[in-house]
Amino acid sequence: MILIVDSGSSKADWVLLNKDQIFSQLKTKGINPFFQSSNEIHDLVKNTFELSQADKIENIFFYGAGCIKNQNTDIIQNGLQKYFKNAEIEVEDDMIGTARSIFGNKPGIACILGTGANSCKYDGVNIIEKVPSLGYILGDEASGAYFGKILLNNYFKNMMPKDLADKFNIEYKPAESEILNQVYKQPYPNRFLAKFTYFLSKNLNHIYVQNLLAKGFEGFIMMNIFKYNNFQNYPVGFNGSIAYHFSGILNEVAVKNKIKIDTIIEKPIDGLIRYHLK
Repeated sequence: MILIVDSGSSKADWVLLNKDQIFSQLKTKGINPFFQSSNEIHDLVKNTFELSQADKIENIFFYGAGCIKNQNTDIIQNGLQKYFKNAEIEVEDDMIGTARSIFGNKPGIACILGTGANSCKYDGVNIIEKVPSLGYILGDEASGAYFGKILLNNYFKNMMPKDLADKFNIEYKPAESEILNQVYKQPYPNRFLAKFTYFLSKNLNHIYVQNLLAKGFEGFIMMNIFKYNNFQNYPVGFNGSIAYHFSGILNEVAVKNKIKIDTIIEKPIDGLIRYHLK
């Protein structure tokens, strides 16, 4: 049996294949080696898979946010190996997973816009160029955490239009002390910030929301896609909830910047299934 895992910081998709057929699919909270230990990962899979099932798994292909080869992938490797004792495990970052899912064995510029943001240039086999993401504090332009951070900043500094600010207050009742506690003292602040993007979805017709999204996407394109050599000669593909749910504005900004988007998908797991079945 083969287990394929695609994990962002917020949630993870797991697919178990048996003889080229999907045996089962499930979702869990996300796994990120910057925020979780091997023991925590072990506990998650222990509570997700029965031991009798885990012992039958021969190969695991894990693609995850925050995974950096030769730096922290052993956290994932060790956490999984403790429970899937008979499995050969390959741990890759979410960018190679996105590239394989969108482009298969063809070259392109693959981008992620979900809780976090990332990009790479892919030659059909390997990542050949990569602009660093730098995470939700230093980078992650146009990610869920990025937009959540701007919404909160604009709300507390009275930069949000009053009609939207009133809606925001009714929906979240944000208290400054609680927001600061969640962001600076609690685990997974990026997930917390990204939750506020639901407000953008509910108010997508408002010009403030449209401008906020457009400015974020413009920043992502300028600080990521434009940094790749000969980017004009490569198809561009996006994966992630932000890219998927706000695809209309993303496409408009791309056209304005003479970027042709080839594909936008919500999550890469289906493409990864096709890739590994080959």
